[in-house]
Amino acid sequence: MEDLPHENSTSTGDVTPRPDDLTTQRSWCQRYFCLEQQGHEGLSEQKKTALQRRKMIALAIPAVVAWLCWWPWAVAGNQFHLFAETDNGSGNNVPRYYLSITMIFGSMIAGLTSEGGAAVAFPVMTLIFDIKPSVARDFGFMIQTVGMNAAAFSIIYQQIKVEWFSIFYVTIAGVAGIITSLRWVRNLFTQSAHTNHP
Repeated sequence: MEDLPHENSTSTGDVTPRPDDLTTQRSWCQRYFCLEQQGHEGLSEQKKTALQRRKMIALAIPAVVAWLCWWPWAVAGNQFHLFAETDNGSGNNVPRYYLSITMIFGSMIAGLTSEGGAAVAFPVMTLIFDIKPSVARDFGFMIQTVGMNAAAFSIIYQQIKVEWFSIFYVTIAGVAGIITSLRWVRNLFTQSAHTNHP
């Protein structure tokens, strides 16, 4: 017996997604990307509106604080010319505004995944822009400091459920790793570089 064409299919072979398929895709996205937002089922419309307002405030406050720090400094000192300059430790004279474009994508990856923005910034700066690793490292530390603190504020302000024990243990390990890397491991790489390139 020949298979009958699906009721949503056309003569050209195109198949229209069924409502069940769309529901499955939505459930998959909610399961793997929105778990932190669960726990608000059954709330009244008034409380849902309050939560939405809290979310917008949590996203706006870090941005406003950063702008209040950056814009007065840039306008008062007329620092906008720095974007076009190439004196940034780069070996191929890459303008500084390239980093702004790079970090647009870096911030997206940092927000969508568990990776930090420096995971994008460091390899791009060192391998593509040929910027000194020490400059790329310091830049990575800087954006992680600002970005992660902004994210922490947003999470706490929205009262999102987190596993505090995991954060505690990871923080201890991270602090120990940073101190060890900057105090001892970095010196090993520096000595190795001097040995291979006298």
